[in-house]
Amino acid sequence: MREEANPLPVAWYAEGELHLQDVVVELPEVETFVADFTDDAAVVARLRSGEVVRVDAEGEVEPVNEAPDTLDAVPIPPPVRGIGPYDVLLESVPLAGGGWAHLVDSARRAGAQDELRQSETGRRAVVVCPTEWTCEQPVTVVAGGTVRLR
Repeated sequence: MREEANPLPVAWYAEGELHLQDVVVELPEVETFVADFTDDAAVVARLRSGEVVRVDAEGEVEPVNEAPDTLDAVPIPPPVRGIGPYDVLLESVPLAGGGWAHLVDSARRAGAQDELRQSETGRRAVVVCPTEWTCEQPVTVVAGGTVRLR
């Protein structure tokens, strides 16, 4: 665990590290995770082993007896208005205070063939939309490999 301010408004996972608001926790093999809305600075995660854990704002990891229903729910976002013609929407998550955060990749042009990367010079970014009609400027995600939000 290390202290590090999160440049994004949501928790995210890449390269075996879970990025929370003020800490980064090394947590290999996270399958899925979701914000713990009882404490918006914490998350609940399911590991590939099937174990469910809660990671609090200080980076402490503890087992959870029962996974929240939201862990397996797939959110249905409104249309995204803040992306360009070569941006492909990869994932969307609701924000605790309302609105949505969207992970986009500008290196992909074939959304139906998500595994096909057209260019390694593109970027992944998060677009925050506080309302359905307004979106902020994209924030680039600096990480290799797969990036996931929640």
